[in-house]
Amino acid sequence: GDRCGVIKIHIEKNIPVAAGLAGGSGNAAIVIACLNSLMELGMTREEMMDAGGKIGKDVPFILSEYPCALATGDGTILEPVVPLDCFVLLSKPDISVSTGEMYRKYDEMLPDYHPDTQGMIEAIKAKNIEEAGKITGNVLEIVTSAEYNCINNTKDIMMACDGNYGASMSGSGPSVFGLFRLLKDTEKAAQKLLSVNTETYVTKTITEKRKGFADDKL
Repeated sequence: GDRCGVIKIHIEKNIPVAAGLAGGSGNAAIVIACLNSLMELGMTREEMMDAGGKIGKDVPFILSEYPCALATGDGTILEPVVPLDCFVLLSKPDISVSTGEMYRKYDEMLPDYHPDTQGMIEAIKAKNIEEAGKITGNVLEIVTSAEYNCINNTKDIMMACDGNYGASMSGSGPSVFGLFRLLKDTEKAAQKLLSVNTETYVTKTITEKRKGFADDKL
């Protein structure tokens, strides 16, 4: 069209980099939403989600209002799920992982494992943290942990902590997350993990609809 100009983008990371936490996808999502607003493109949320899906499969979810959802297709088909309400411990080993490289290695290995997605949905709907933790899984963990033993070590320490209901690698890694019901248990576990990984954080699941940038409320 006739729109032109220069837009400068400054990114200030508040989460670990190359950690498997969808940080890059989150950056992509906010850029789409900001450009839509700044350039007055008039894109609907659905149109932004479609555009985001061409960049990354998790970008549409980030642009959505759902705190928890089942994503299928290109990531643009989202079925909202009532979120689990619990504490989460995140711990990232001091390495960086290339998402593209891990997917390439996955294609070479093709591990015979598939997480129990339906079981997880049922556990979340039932607010059953114990069951959710028990069946949580990640196909890429088999690939990434085979390359980096620090992921297995982090996971083993976390699962041995009091009050932990389960742990798994996040995304393409190397971050590991663990589910906890009580804040005191999460904080106690964090102290153990901090002695191994300096990037360790106590956080909580999002349980309410997100109103943010996709609604043109920048």
